[in-house]
Amino acid sequence: MVKPSQNGNIDVITWLFVMYAAAMEAWLFDVLGCPAPGCDGKLRSANGPPPARDGVVKCRKCKADYPVLGGVPILVPAPEEWVAAYREAIVSSLAEVRRLTRQALEVIDSFAARAPRTEPLRFGDDWVPSEASDSEAPRPADLGPAASALDDFLVSAQTPSLPERLLSMLGRRSLGTVLELGPGAGTLSRHLRHRAKRLIVADLSLRATLRAVAACKKGRGAPVAGAVVDAEALPLRRGAARTVVAANVIDLLDHPAAFLSSVADGLANRGRLLLSTPAPGFGLPEGDAEILDGVVERSGLQITSAEDGLPWVRAHGHRHYEVYLVRAIVAERA
Repeated sequence: MVKPSQNGNIDVITWLFVMYAAAMEAWLFDVLGCPAPGCDGKLRSANGPPPARDGVVKCRKCKADYPVLGGVPILVPAPEEWVAAYREAIVSSLAEVRRLTRQALEVIDSFAARAPRTEPLRFGDDWVPSEASDSEAPRPADLGPAASALDDFLVSAQTPSLPERLLSMLGRRSLGTVLELGPGAGTLSRHLRHRAKRLIVADLSLRATLRAVAACKKGRGAPVAGAVVDAEALPLRRGAARTVVAANVIDLLDHPAAFLSSVADGLANRGRLLLSTPAPGFGLPEGDAEILDGVVERSGLQITSAEDGLPWVRAHGHRHYEVYLVRAIVAERA
């Protein structure tokens, strides 16, 4: 609640902050809805004005409620189990970005108390140091001709970078409202923000979501919001997104077909999915790219462009590199 100042007027700066938070929440919940199976209801604040940082939102349709922690709504089908499982990781993630408050702890404990027998888990975050900062990736050490040859390859493989190569596949058409799934530390998010009208970064890890939001809010660009979601229970409202981006995510899912069907339902008419993976065969010995393309097309999306063999370089240090060859596709909802 906004309290009046001594002269009876609401502090202008406080009022503007609350109104900004309310507006940001309003557009976020136009895109993401209730994740309960078969619901797709609209979310609203459980009590009073929208929670700018910590609180609870409730589904108008099924009445399920979901926590908001550090300004990030937790939109998973069983939020009490998620909070109970990741309680310590949630607390440390909020503390890491200085968003741990007494109210956040109260919300966390109220949801965790509903699932007292849940086994504790950690977030499975996966990024290398260079992906989590603005600094350049380390170059190979000066160890002779082989290291020099590797350095030449890395320069060639990363010029242009993988995010630049992926975004070039979308052409110059407006990206509109963008939902990015599995942003990692926000490497691609920083590029998307300059092409989007509005950007939502979403991950099952609160830490990854907070990291990506912070990374892509530097400088100018589109409004950015974060959410915790399960890609296999995607709370994307019907026709709400112009663009969905899932870079190197689909091969980690147990049910990729269900994920793609949810994306197809959530895309606007002629909306597009940008998808990449280093494992288009999903681990099967035969079929390779044909398997991925077939699953995408069976979901009701039409592939409009594809590129294979895009190098994805992950630099752990000057003696340790991973190089993946990625298949990327753009698919459109007809």
